[in-house]
Parts: sequence; structure tokens; C-alpha cells
Amino acid sequence: MKAWIIAIAIILVVLVGAGVYSTFNLANSPLEARENEALRLAQASYEIDEVTDIVFYHGTTPYQVIDAVVAGEPTYIWVEELIDETDEDIEIQDNMDNEVSNEVEEANEEASLEEAEQREPTIFAFAHADGLTAEEALERVDADIMEVRSVKLGAISSVPIYEIHYEDSQNRLGYYFIDFESGDYLRQYQLSKNPS
Repeated sequence: MKAWIIAIAIILVVLVGAGVYSTFNLANSPLEARENEALRLAQASYEIDEVTDIVFYHGTTPYQVIDAVVAGEPTYIWVEELIDETDEDIEIQDNMDNEVSNEVEEANEEASLEEAEQREPTIFAFAHADGLTAEEALERVDADIMEVRSVKLGAISSVPIYEIHYEDSQNRLGYYFIDFESGDYLRQYQLSKNPS
């Protein structure tokens, strides 16, 4: 009887482990596909010798930031992700005739898709030496930082930036944005304190 219980427990552990692994892979596959597409686009624009890392930046305009070696020089490459804007179409008022609203909606979707297909993503690169390091960016932050949660590269309107995500002494989350090249302050956001 004891052997049966142990066998069932082992089978359950294996099944749960397989389920977690499968779910993790399923969740990561779209991210990997987007990274691979960004790398393909970057390789079409630059002679990449080696890729060290790829980081996703989710700003108003999302970018994949590739840390690579280009022509022997450590370089960051920003690849804009084009998003399908048909999901963000403005809703047509309920009072409109269904037939007319459907025609307008279909025309808007077609125009958005054609525009997305015609537009190429913005791709640009800077050598590591042309900008700040993450540590130098942190030194320039003028905010009440208790804990740094992350420092990552991104872009705002095709300007390379560092986004510093932090928690302040009042337990508020904040985002501080610094220009990658000059180290100048760009903007800062603070989220209100958690009620708990």
C-alpha cells in the first residue's frame, strides 16, 4: 500500500511539473518570436558579430533593445515593435445604423492594416561608449529612492533613454527617465501609495 501512495505522489509531482513547464513555454513563445523578429530586423541593418542580451521595453512605443557586438564594438540596437492598431480603433456610437457602422469599421481596419504593412519599424543603434552605463544613470537620479527595482534601456520618440523603476521611502513606485546620451532628466512618474 505504501508503494502505491509513493508511486501516485511521484506521478502527481511529475504531472504538475510538466504542466508548469508547458505553461511557461506557452507563455514565453510569443516573446521569443518577437525577440527573433527584432533580431532579424537588426541583422538586416547592422553587421552583428554577437548578441549578449535582448530586453523588451514597453513604453508608449514598445522596443526590443538588443545588446550586441557590431563590427567589434559593444553596441545597443533599438528595434521598434509595430503594434496592430485595429484593436485600439475608436468605438462607433451605438446610435449609428449597424450597416453603416460595420462598413466604417471594416474600412478603418483595412486602412490601419495597410498603414502598418507599409511602415517600417524604426531601428537605430548607439555604441555603449556613446552613452551612460546603468550605474552612471543611477547616479544622476534626483529622487527619494529606497530600492531600485530595475534599470533598463528604452526609447521615447526615438530618443534612447534609461528607465529607472524604483520604490521611494513612502513605499510609492516611481519611474525616472534619463537620456542615454546626455544623462539629462527627461521625466518622472510616481504612483500613489498602496493602501495596504
